[in-house]
Amino acid sequence: MAVIKIFLVAVIVKVVLAAPQFNPRDAPIVVLENDFNGVEPWHWRFETGNGIRQEQFGTEGDGVRLRGSFSWQPPDAGGATYSVTYEADENGYRPKVSFGTGPVAVRPPPLPRPTKPTLQQAVAIIGSNAALTLVG
Repeated sequence: MAVIKIFLVAVIVKVVLAAPQFNPRDAPIVVLENDFNGVEPWHWRFETGNGIRQEQFGTEGDGVRLRGSFSWQPPDAGGATYSVTYEADENGYRPKVSFGTGPVAVRPPPLPRPTKPTLQQAVAIIGSNAALTLVG
């Protein structure tokens, strides 16, 4: 009788551990289109449940030409949508970026320009006990 109880408990534990683990950060794909079958022009797009969208059109005739966009809604942007539209061809990649379109316009602050440290600052950072090792 004890063996049956142990077996049943083991089966229940195995079923519980084998159940799919759902992460609230996972986003289901709500739209998926793919017309990429080797015949030009091609097109694909997808949208997820958390607001991520991506779409691309292209041809490969006398040179690859792409046009597309992607957008997302960062959780800390108050519902604002960030988006990038782009074109790429023989003239290069040309993106156009849009920050914070939607209910709240959020634009990240510009990054500070890096400065080169002086020798005195480098010595202060490294320390006076730094040793130089040559490996041949």
